[in-house]
Amino acid sequence: VTIQTLAAGEVFGWEWLIPPHQWYLNAKAMEDTIVYLFDGACLRNKCEFNKELGFVMMRQFAQIITKRLHSARRQILDLVTLQQASSQYEKVNAVPE
Repeated sequence: VTIQTLAAGEVFGWEWLIPPHQWYLNAKAMEDTIVYLFDGACLRNKCEFNKELGFVMMRQFAQIITKRLHSARRQILDLVTLQQASSQYEKVNAVPE
């Protein structure tokens, strides 16, 4: 099931930043892609040591997470609305027994 499609330059994965640091999703590139992989533990340590860097990282990722949460809510709303419309259609077009 496709949850979200990302475009060039978008970030995938923030589990390294937020405890319990567990990976929950997978990604699949639909075309040749350049991917940058970072050592999450190392980056967390750098954010702890350099509070300015930590603040900037948290602010940036909070924006990304918020955007993705809004997108997921819209998808759920679309599915619920579609399901309700389908159910209503079935009721209206039901053949009496």
